[in-house]
Amino acid sequence: MGSHRQGDGSHRHRMGLHRDEAAVRAFVALNLAGGIGLVLILITAVLSKKVKRAPTWYSFCFSWVFYTVSYSLLFLAGEQTNPTPPFSLCSAQAALIYALPPT
Repeated sequence: MGSHRQGDGSHRHRMGLHRDEAAVRAFVALNLAGGIGLVLILITAVLSKKVKRAPTWYSFCFSWVFYTVSYSLLFLAGEQTNPTPPFSLCSAQAALIYALPPT
C-alpha cells in the first residue's frame, strides 16, 4: 500500500512541484538569456567608437545584468534543485533580490 494514504493530497503536491519546477526553469532560462544578451549589447556599446550613450544608459543596463545574476545565484551555483541549499548562498541571494526593487 505504501506510506501515502489515498486522500492525503501527496500526488497533487508532487504534480504541483513538477509544474513549479518547469516554471522556475523557464524563468531562469529567460532571465539568463536576457542577461547574456544585455551583456553583449553593453560590450558592443563600450567597444564601438561610433556608439555614444549617456552614463545613465550604462548604469541602467548594468543594473539589469546585476538583477539577472542576483536572481540566478542558486542556479549558477548548481543548488537550484537542492532541497537544502547552503544558508549563506540563500542569504546572499535574498539580500541581493530584496535590495534591487525600488520601494
